[in-house]
Amino acid sequence: MFKILKIENISIVFILPTFAIGSFYDERLEISGINLSIIFSIFFILGLLFQLKNKSNSNIKSVLFLLILSIITFTFVQWTFYEYNIANKYSFNKLIVLTLITFPISFFITNLNTQQKIKDFLILTSAIGLFLSILGVIQVITSGGGESRLSVLGGGPIVFSRWVGFFMIVLIFIYKLSVLKKSLIIILCLSLMILSGSKGPLFFIFLTIFIIFFKKNKILIFASILILVIFFILFPLTDYLHNIPILKRILGLEESANIIHGTSSSARINLIFESFESISMNPFGYGLGNFTKYSDKNSILGPTGYPHNFLLEVFLELGFPFLLIILIISFKIIVYIYKTIRYNSEFTNIKKAIFSVWIFYFLNSMVSGDVSDARFLIIFTTIIFVIKQQNNKQFFNK
Repeated sequence: MFKILKIENISIVFILPTFAIGSFYDERLEISGINLSIIFSIFFILGLLFQLKNKSNSNIKSVLFLLILSIITFTFVQWTFYEYNIANKYSFNKLIVLTLITFPISFFITNLNTQQKIKDFLILTSAIGLFLSILGVIQVITSGGGESRLSVLGGGPIVFSRWVGFFMIVLIFIYKLSVLKKSLIIILCLSLMILSGSKGPLFFIFLTIFIIFFKKNKILIFASILILVIFFILFPLTDYLHNIPILKRILGLEESANIIHGTSSSARINLIFESFESISMNPFGYGLGNFTKYSDKNSILGPTGYPHNFLLEVFLELGFPFLLIILIISFKIIVYIYKTIRYNSEFTNIKKAIFSVWIFYFLNSMVSGDVSDARFLIIFTTIIFVIKQQNNKQFFNK
């Protein structure tokens, strides 16, 4: 870990705090009258400036520039017709995060044009997940777990669980540890994800690993046996599990958490239908942040609600042209991942890590998180295209 804290990685270290926070200012990070997020923002700008002198993939950078210019233009046109969501400056904040954090980091990523640079980026970013995991363990030890869902530093349980999942993916494929040490840490990470009470990230981390290894028949057999073992273990313990709130939520044993009839699941289904109804009235978008302004969900979600589905959010707020772009890009990546897994004999660990992170966040973005949270998905989309378009065939072969 400490070997990668070298001078050429200083720019990565500088951008990571703002990337993790997803904002230039967070009132929760004020200590002794000093807000750390402001300091992080200064480092973020310096980190981006340090990379200006480096060569990058001009084709990818050109596409990113056209996307950001189009989004800004379309958004202001849409706001002219449909106004914007002034609640907590929600519309403006979404545009700022997208255009001044997410896309600039994507530009930054185009400079990471070697295996080692991308590997360093993965490890340094996963260190945030490791840090949050350690805080989670400390919280469990000091509070005894409790009945509330586990989260740290004022973030939500879902965000916490995603970070733990991110760290676990990089741990599996990149970290050089013994099988025993990795296994123990993975068990600990899964325990933290369970204690967060969030079904989505926990389910998607299993699904992601399954997809990456689906070529191997042994993983299919192992998964089938594991499912049967879990079923036979949990079935006689159902009555006991009713006394553990967090496990009840994870396993869908309580009314609100039932995967079909629970209030959380039914609410998301209602959001889907509500989104389609609003889209049918205007397929060219209402502008960033305007979901609740043009739906009847304001009373339920509050003025800063969103569809809880990245594709629907893009469709409803930015319009069909941008949805089409997202679908084409996603399709290209899915085909690339499939062909690499299925036919590429040189499917290296670093590719496995990058593909796993993309799949993990893509799946999560279908059920929670708004465009601001999708910065992980967008940034790792850029990484995959950087890999895909390398001319050196020996790139990533080590």
